[in-house]
Amino acid sequence: MELYNFFALKKLVESLFDIDVDHYNSKFEPPPKIRIEISGHELDEKIEISDDGIFYFDENGNKIKGFLYIPIYDPILWKSKGWNDMPRFHITNCDVIMRQRLRRNFDGHYVFSNTAVTDLMDANGIRKDILLCGNCMNKVGLNKKISSTTYVDEYLNNDEYGGNYTEEDLPEEISVDQFGYTPNWDEVSKAYRISKNFTCESCGLKLNENYFDGYFLETHHINGNKTDNNEDNLKCLCTLCHAYVDKNHLNNFKNSKNFKKLKTFVELFYNKLVEIDNPHLYTFLNEFGQNIAPNKTLNRNLPRGA
Repeated sequence: MELYNFFALKKLVESLFDIDVDHYNSKFEPPPKIRIEISGHELDEKIEISDDGIFYFDENGNKIKGFLYIPIYDPILWKSKGWNDMPRFHITNCDVIMRQRLRRNFDGHYVFSNTAVTDLMDANGIRKDILLCGNCMNKVGLNKKISSTTYVDEYLNNDEYGGNYTEEDLPEEISVDQFGYTPNWDEVSKAYRISKNFTCESCGLKLNENYFDGYFLETHHINGNKTDNNEDNLKCLCTLCHAYVDKNHLNNFKNSKNFKKLKTFVELFYNKLVEIDNPHLYTFLNEFGQNIAPNKTLNRNLPRGA
């Protein structure tokens, strides 16, 4: 786990969803305040300790981020063991936590909390805020000591880092095939193409005269997410228009299998593509015309200057 300011991701979200991230009200509300002693069975059933953080699962299935600490400070015992002068709090699966787990020292030994700890007294009887464990600091990439108050205010109660989710907020696990499509993609794609009367939404070419024609009409994911099958994210495109959606698609169509389909499409539907003035036809022919079958001298009809 590393605590980064995701600047690039922020800009991507702003561009995709046309929102101002800095002035967008999050739907997440502050999680309930929790302080609970961890028993052995709760460690297995209700606590998740990983490199991404330490989380508690409540009875409603909410996943709440927090930290672990020892709630009792005995100056004499601490000094005899060579420990720090005050307990430290832990926010990740650091070396200390891993050792304690191996020794099974969690049965009532640690407390899970998501609120600041400022009530432990030092050797002089002064109440202090506890500090973050040095091993945790190294693991998450922090180069300065922070108190539990700072961690709660700047991280746990900050949507950018908090990671607090309710059960309905957690994304559903989506199974995909080897190409990244959902298992029902063929049915979704066919239904969408039927709804558009097998017509390319870019150039207007109709490909519904027979079953074979439909092979050259493809369903495109507008945002590039192959698991997002919402209708407003889909677009019917003929093979040629699909190839020229962007540079990535064109590169994909240049491989042998996809290019064969693209080439066959242009050969079969050349006259129709000319008739409807497909916006990509002459670009394709200028670059790949030499790959068209010799008996189909398609570029003879290229307009001057094309």
